[in-house]
Amino acid sequence: MLFKLLKGVKQYKQNQYLKQQELLKKLQQGQHPSTLFITCADSRIVPSLLTHSEPGKLFMTRNVGALVPTDDKSSLSMDAVLEYALKGLRVKQIILCGHSHCGAMHGLQQENLEETLPNTAAWLQAVKSNITNSSVDTNSLEQITRESIKQQFNQLNAHSLVREYIQAGQLAVFAWHYYFETGEVYYYSPEEKQFNLYDPSQEHGLSFDVTLKEGLNYFQQHLYPQQQTLFKNLAHGQKPSVYFVTCSDSRVAPADFLQADPGEVFITRNIGNMVPPWREGQISGEAAALEFALKQLEIKDIVVCGHSECGAMNGLADLQQIQHLPQVSSWLKQNTPESTTKTASIPELTRQNTLNQIANIKSYPTVQEKIAAKELNVHAWYYDFAQGEVYIYHEQQHAFLDLETSITQALSSTLMSTRIHEFVQKKVTAFVETLLRTHRLDEAKNLVTQLRLTGSVTAIWDYIGEECERELWSEYGELCDNIHDSRFVYLIAEAKKTVLNLDSVQQQLEHKARSPSATGFGLFQITPEVLAAKNECCRCSLM
Repeated sequence: MLFKLLKGVKQYKQNQYLKQQELLKKLQQGQHPSTLFITCADSRIVPSLLTHSEPGKLFMTRNVGALVPTDDKSSLSMDAVLEYALKGLRVKQIILCGHSHCGAMHGLQQENLEETLPNTAAWLQAVKSNITNSSVDTNSLEQITRESIKQQFNQLNAHSLVREYIQAGQLAVFAWHYYFETGEVYYYSPEEKQFNLYDPSQEHGLSFDVTLKEGLNYFQQHLYPQQQTLFKNLAHGQKPSVYFVTCSDSRVAPADFLQADPGEVFITRNIGNMVPPWREGQISGEAAALEFALKQLEIKDIVVCGHSECGAMNGLADLQQIQHLPQVSSWLKQNTPESTTKTASIPELTRQNTLNQIANIKSYPTVQEKIAAKELNVHAWYYDFAQGEVYIYHEQQHAFLDLETSITQALSSTLMSTRIHEFVQKKVTAFVETLLRTHRLDEAKNLVTQLRLTGSVTAIWDYIGEECERELWSEYGELCDNIHDSRFVYLIAEAKKTVLNLDSVQQQLEHKARSPSATGFGLFQITPEVLAAKNECCRCSLM
């Protein structure tokens, strides 16, 4: 999946970034979002797509189930977000957005969730207790989801800071139930105590931001129809390959700079892209998301992504300047080791913070087990939104390297060589199998003999090389500038160096030779039948 992310960032730099460059450079001076958007970590939910919002519009937090916890043990992350959004940014509205087919809500229907996902179960316990004591049909996922949305909406309105801004006439709070498979949004009416369908063709009298209304209308009328098939398929489940931890900052839009489709990236967002270190019995949205990502979704890559001009890091560098934000200050101090160099420049401190959060993530037993079993990779990124550049930490160099350098290193890595060799091995095996399937035993035997004698794919490259090069370009070409790029030339050269393991092919030959239809050995020759076999060779996808 990491290669796909690198492709996305490169594509973003070459296209969408150029269209947004002027806006992003202006946003260096600061963010002024009108909305705090609270939603689930689910990969199928893309708020910037749903609201058709450009960077700088949505300050955001995401957790498992879109919860607004109220107890002291689990509320600090949300308290910090609310404090920063209201006191620091003066947002005018909060959108709480639950969604259809929510895995967290489905978890509430499972009796043994405490055994399989204990951190997630602890995080959802308050919701479960509320639903258990209500008249909700627990067999209905829709009813459970709506009951949870109402509970979070009520808790949000009851939050002391939120209530203060509402009473002052400076804030409005809304709750949505988003059905991604249909593109429909239902809004909760506290007066009617029911959810009503939002229809962009009608005037509802809803007081949320005009720009947000226009964006939602645009999504439903134009963007959803373009991706309707994808959204409907995602109703069967999400299978993201990466867990992305990033900041709430409105200028950071992962769906944009990753060029990721709905369903590809599981995301949590909070102040400073932080993950509390592991503690026995802790309850936090971040611990629940990490557990859900690894155990339920079986994700193989985690990315912690800091960013330029980060207000949280400015506050961390000088806690005196955020004395008026005590919850933010507590959140930052709780998740930052004392050894962190506060005198570093803000970009350096931001990079150091991503490494601190990587260390926090690695303190979790499940993460340690996955890393030891080579089932998980954890990456630190730094996103400079004004430049459209992503810097990736490389442990061997102890440095963050720019995108192109990172791509070069990835394509020339041992991991890539292994993938290329496995790919070529499959293509050779498929070619020989096709010969056997078309009853060309003599050609197959002689070809395998030549391959054993030379110890390389040279004897067969003229017949599989074109197809190999085409498929390699299809998979990795977007990471290169053109087909003559030295990085792609290296991939082809590496493919030709493949040392073949012909044991399985030899076994098939021997089995075929014992069959009644087997013919004797003949001289090796490339006949029209062999060429036909080449064309029939099955397509082998890259790892």
